[in-house]
Amino acid sequence: MTKEQLAASLDGCQYRDEVNKEWAKIAEEAGLIVVFGASDDLMEVRGAVDDELNAWDGVEAVFYKHNTGFSVIENNSETIREIEDDFHLYKALGAMLDRHNLVRITPAKDCQWDVITTLPHAKFDVKEEEDLYCRAVVIDIKDLK
Repeated sequence: MTKEQLAASLDGCQYRDEVNKEWAKIAEEAGLIVVFGASDDLMEVRGAVDDELNAWDGVEAVFYKHNTGFSVIENNSETIREIEDDFHLYKALGAMLDRHNLVRITPAKDCQWDVITTLPHAKFDVKEEEDLYCRAVVIDIKDLK
């Protein structure tokens, strides 16, 4: 499955039922990462990476590869200090400073969340009943630098 196919399958999904266990497994097996907003303070990540980040006023995160797979961390000065003390995460620091593999989630005027990235991606909409709740993305891990 491609990122475009997964995004098309998820388009129009309902808030709180964005990526169930079945879709998360499909995404993981295809090497895809789904990023969407939840509640009023979360960046949710499912598929080849499974995590959530605090995103009260929005957050910028970096995805990176390490010896056991892929991870995501928040891109801020506190995280950079932690990385400098942990060699395992040191590669992520370079990605942050080079501005690669970044994904940002921000509150939007016409919906709760908008996921923005310069990585190749496919967009899909999350609805809350009939209203737009979140503009979400699907990313292929092959596109991570």
